[in-house]
Amino acid sequence: LSLTDVHQGYTWIGRLLQELSNLTHWKTSIFIPARMTWYDLKSLEEIATLTNLFPLVQAAIGSHGLAGLDRLLGLRVTYLLQKIHLVMDETVFKDKAWSDLLKNLFNSLTPVDNVIGQPAKFYHQQHLHRATRALTTLIGLIADLGQHQLLRHCIAYQLSLEANFDAKLLFSSLKAYNSLVVQKIKSTEVM
Repeated sequence: LSLTDVHQGYTWIGRLLQELSNLTHWKTSIFIPARMTWYDLKSLEEIATLTNLFPLVQAAIGSHGLAGLDRLLGLRVTYLLQKIHLVMDETVFKDKAWSDLLKNLFNSLTPVDNVIGQPAKFYHQQHLHRATRALTTLIGLIADLGQHQLLRHCIAYQLSLEANFDAKLLFSSLKAYNSLVVQKIKSTEVM
């Protein structure tokens, strides 16, 4: 499967996940944890909030659907980790130029005795300029991985919130049922 095949939804849940990913994509939006909100990068307008988006999704597909969405996200995370490993294996671990670049970077960072006059210019010309192509691929994959993990965290938050709410309702209904059973037993013993 190619990356586009994995990120293309074939089922309704897959398409829903694709729309959530597009809505919260790291190239077009930013998540502010203190506000639990995604904002558009260009207009700085609110796109979605954690307290509005995921309860709406859960109301549409239920807890089981949300758990399935989490599982699908987990599969995408697994695929992204495999892709990162493959890119690292092809570019960093097997390429002689990368090992030379990393050794050169290590040697230039090792003597901490003196301070480099123009560090941005020195490191950019010496090291980063040669690594730009592979780093852009890795940065994109790592950002996708982070976005998917953030979505999984939000789904887990919504599921735990719903479980706590449902558990309280279940406990109170079970307590009421038990008290009715005890009252019924006492009333039959009295007669």
